[in-house]
Amino acid sequence: MLFAQAFDANNLQLRGEAVPIADQIDNGRGRFVQKQFSVSQNGVLAYTSGALEAGQHVLAWFDRSGKAVGTLGEQDIASWGAISPDGKIVAADRLDPQSGYGDVWIYDLARGAASRFTFGPKSNYYPVWSPDGRRIAFLSLTGAEGRPVQKAVSGVSEEEALAVPVLDPPRGVRVDDWSRDGRYVIEAVRSRGTAGREIWVLPLFGDHKPFPYLRTGFSEQFAKLSPNGQWLAYTSNESKRNEVYVQSFPTPGGKWQISTNGGERSIWSRDGKELYFVSVDQKMMAVEISGGPRFEASVPKALFDVRFPGGNAWFDVSKDGRFLIPVAAEQSAAAPLTVVLNWQAGLKK
Repeated sequence: MLFAQAFDANNLQLRGEAVPIADQIDNGRGRFVQKQFSVSQNGVLAYTSGALEAGQHVLAWFDRSGKAVGTLGEQDIASWGAISPDGKIVAADRLDPQSGYGDVWIYDLARGAASRFTFGPKSNYYPVWSPDGRRIAFLSLTGAEGRPVQKAVSGVSEEEALAVPVLDPPRGVRVDDWSRDGRYVIEAVRSRGTAGREIWVLPLFGDHKPFPYLRTGFSEQFAKLSPNGQWLAYTSNESKRNEVYVQSFPTPGGKWQISTNGGERSIWSRDGKELYFVSVDQKMMAVEISGGPRFEASVPKALFDVRFPGGNAWFDVSKDGRFLIPVAAEQSAAAPLTVVLNWQAGLKK
């Protein structure tokens, strides 16, 4: 359902109550839904009554110029794919269109074979590889808040819980990265009382006690470590819009803003010489990173346009520079378009 609410532009405050103005906008099923609507200056409202669901995305390969060079798997793959450290396997979400639940599947790129990796009973999402490629961490929604677990790729062992921050009340935790040396797991933890995220670090040595890396009151997530483990890139809305930043690791410091006009979902090249992110106008951006102990980044450069889905969708980059990106599959039928004239007439004065 679509709502409208009066807004006081002078005081930057909402007034009155939200009023429903369209009830035919489909919420869809699955995690990621793209609702389409637009309002003109002269009182015309247009919206579609269909939605793109997670099951209507496919993972596609693109070269550096943005040319599509292949797809991976079926059209019921959701919007998160992760390439193994050796580049031979992809772990990805896959949504069951009947149950609405997701599971992690693994795709052998050499043989073109796919096999189911997790088996419910509820959804399992967001696969992240261990640095040795022997295990996959993912979010299991079996519990009330969800919990990060790990499982051997060989399938010979059961799921094993990863330690999570001790918080009261417990909050959802997603694994965002695993350091190349195997010593740290980077976690996105839901902030208390908000929809935002905090960045926590779980050491896999010593007392295994998690500690907050960034806990600022803003939403910070999608954290990715540089291959040398010295720098952590992440997305933050501290400037009132999403931007990509880099700080030192494991102790935050020396913050650099990487994006200049909005950006999110950063990921490093396998050699650490570039950092990629998606801009607010849906372009794949590349930033050159200088080597050595001092961090230096170039001005972001647009590589190609990309229609990136919303939600917690993700992309990855192979060693040879190909991009694995979730894209909307072609729909069998176009979603109906509804146009409403003088839609404000139904609002309370």
